[in-house]
Amino acid sequence: MPRGGVQKSEPLTGHALRNANLRQRSLKRSKSAPPLARKAVEVRVSDLGMTRIELARQSGISRGALRDLELGIHTPTRNTLERFIEFSDEAGVSEERLDELRDLYAGPADSMENVIARLELKAGSSPRLARRVGVSAATLWEYRRGNFPVPHAILQKMCETLKVDFGRAEEVWEDSERSRFLERGFPASLAEFCMLRLRAGHAESDLLELGLGTAQLRRLCYLELLPWARMAGVASTMCRNDAELKKLRELWQEDYRQQKAEGLHAFGLRVKKLREQQGITRREMSDLFMVGGKKPARIIKHIEEDGHYSQQAFPAALIALLADPLASEDEFAKKQTKSQRDIENGRSDSNNGHSFRRDCGAQDAASRNGSAITDLVEAECEEAARRLAFEDSIELRKLWEQRRIRFHLRHRPEMQLDLRMQREFFGFNVNDAARVLGYTSLEYQKIERGIEQLSDSARTRILKALSESGYEKVGEIFQRRSQRDMKRVAWKSPGSVSEMIRLLAVREGGLVPLSRKLRDAKLSGISPPRLRSYLQEEETPSWSLLHGIAESCSVKHLGEVHINWIHRYREQLSQKSDSLLAVELRLLIAEVAPTLRAFAKRLPFNYSVLLRDLYRVEGHEPIKWPHIERLLRAAGLPSSSERWRVIVRLWEAQN
Repeated sequence: MPRGGVQKSEPLTGHALRNANLRQRSLKRSKSAPPLARKAVEVRVSDLGMTRIELARQSGISRGALRDLELGIHTPTRNTLERFIEFSDEAGVSEERLDELRDLYAGPADSMENVIARLELKAGSSPRLARRVGVSAATLWEYRRGNFPVPHAILQKMCETLKVDFGRAEEVWEDSERSRFLERGFPASLAEFCMLRLRAGHAESDLLELGLGTAQLRRLCYLELLPWARMAGVASTMCRNDAELKKLRELWQEDYRQQKAEGLHAFGLRVKKLREQQGITRREMSDLFMVGGKKPARIIKHIEEDGHYSQQAFPAALIALLADPLASEDEFAKKQTKSQRDIENGRSDSNNGHSFRRDCGAQDAASRNGSAITDLVEAECEEAARRLAFEDSIELRKLWEQRRIRFHLRHRPEMQLDLRMQREFFGFNVNDAARVLGYTSLEYQKIERGIEQLSDSARTRILKALSESGYEKVGEIFQRRSQRDMKRVAWKSPGSVSEMIRLLAVREGGLVPLSRKLRDAKLSGISPPRLRSYLQEEETPSWSLLHGIAESCSVKHLGEVHINWIHRYREQLSQKSDSLLAVELRLLIAEVAPTLRAFAKRLPFNYSVLLRDLYRVEGHEPIKWPHIERLLRAAGLPSSSERWRVIVRLWEAQN
């Protein structure tokens, strides 16, 4: 018999009849009430057998709160409904009836939001549940609305604190976590693995301690599956029984075969293949991108083998550098050679011009340098845009985007992926992109994360601005490569004596290896200290010796070096003698012989006679022309040359 009820065999009289009529009127009135109110009236009348005032007096719930609940005026508080359920449970109401009340209030326990709502109902209020579990009310609010995933340990603590069956809640949590990962583009097997990892209380970084390598973890971050043999040991520590491990293994192997057929790792492999085809080392690539650290080539290795994204070695420049190099090699080389020739004209003019033209020549050279550099930069930007428009380049970009989008879906599926991919393709960080577009960093982050709405015209403008700035950034990489290539071949056409020694030392790996190479070429007397004195312009060798160094090292373009050597050697001789005739004679001898003794072998007299004549010229003593003429003819100077006539005039002036 319901609590408060009367025996059916006895006729109802007095208050009992009055209460029965009140209960029946409540049932009729509840037919038009909301479902929760109707169910509460049914429990009170059919199961408890009480009037509203009797229930209020015995349960401690106010009459006004019960009236509002049964009439459906507003949704009752958790505290009111939980006190109603607790009283009904103590009175012997079936659990099914009470679950119906909970379902109508918090919804069925088929999602984490409803599970938390039912737990809040059990605790009496959301702040009360938060205090008992040890989290903030705001965090619990985020859990209930699905903004934050509920940690497994927190859910277990909620259930243990409220003495609620944790098994059913855990099943709902597992389904919720699987769905969350699947919605972000995870393969089914990886979603199952991540659910098991979170259930075991492990963060991603803990996988390294469980035996997974850094490169393997990076591939998992890109949603790429590893062979099951590498994952079996880690997975066995997370599965509770063999059935779970078998299920995970079957899912994993099926998804791994599917990913292998799709070829998700094709971008890095294509980059590696193109780089090897062109004979470029990883260190050369990393130097172009100015990657620092002890092992900069490791960045390129991670890109090729692990799918690593680097803001320094950004994809646009990688694709432009490696895509179809033969199609534009001749055209770009011509532009580069012409621009470099224009840049070098300023130096040639300043070295070869007369003194009264130096100022004007310097200004003209600076002007030509500026325009030539501007033209070269523009040509390189155009070349970058052209290369990125190749079919192979577009295909490479699609492969990169296919892989990178999976990474972003894993972290922030709500972001504006087209803006993020354009920014990362050209290697811009948030601050760089904001500076290019005219936003503050915070404003652009809100746009990219989808917090602020963006019109189609604004989206087009952002993509275009990032693209144009990105082409300039790729052009800088091309310019850096051009400068590197020019430095590599600069030893073939040096501009001065010291520059030739420096470039040859760089090519050979130092002054000592260069000295060893010259010694092997049968050039004697060229030690590392002597080469260092040539490099530091403390000493100037004879042209004959310098020409021998150039021939031994395959340097053929010596026009500017010869001009520079004449200036340096003449200045060196002028410091030792004030006789212009002696300077010109010694300069002529140094051009054809490494030493005076070697030059004396060309003369019909011995070495001492040569020294005597030179000392007489340096001392401004009178000397007959035949003594000078035989030196000129031994040096092979034609009598019809301008230099012969200059020496004649100097001899006449001295005598």
